[in-house]
Amino acid sequence: MTPPAAITGLYRYPVKGLSPEPLQRVALDIGQTFPADRRYAIENGPSGFDPAAPVWRPKSHYLMLMRNERLAGYRTLFDDRTGILTVRKDGEVVAAADLESAEGRREIERFFATRFADDLKGPPKLLTGGGHSFSDDVRNWSPSSISRASPPSKPWSAPPSTRFAFAPTSISAAGPPGMSSIWWVRPSPSATSG
Repeated sequence: MTPPAAITGLYRYPVKGLSPEPLQRVALDIGQTFPADRRYAIENGPSGFDPAAPVWRPKSHYLMLMRNERLAGYRTLFDDRTGILTVRKDGEVVAAADLESAEGRREIERFFATRFADDLKGPPKLLTGGGHSFSDDVRNWSPSSISRASPPSKPWSAPPSTRFAFAPTSISAAGPPGMSSIWWVRPSPSATSG
């Protein structure tokens, strides 16, 4: 019998593309991401994002590790209670500001405009969309997960009535050998109708 997967870590990314924050526990609501996960994003040049009518945009519109590797040298911490984002480089605070205030957002924008000038396609803008999550998944409906085990030796299959989602990890897991990822599964509309 194959042993079940075990959750080994929970993470959220308050600002898309910046460092993850470990969580001890999280309360999930049906159809929602982790609370405050990807609540903010740093726009890399104008994207057309409208905070009054937020819609999903591809990650290429934002600063992100995939293209802006230097982001990995910074550690961030977001305080839900105060709205303050603290940015550290080599353990020292290099920026801290309240993301819920216009001046605080401008301060973080100035920081990234200075430190990441060569990476930017236009002026950086710290975006927020109220309850919108700047998720990598266009459906924006579930946390993502990945196993730390080895890749599968053969493709894993599922019934055609099942859809899968995968994005940068919010949940890490240890599982049986050959298990490379755990997918949050949601039946397709055709599986639940009729």
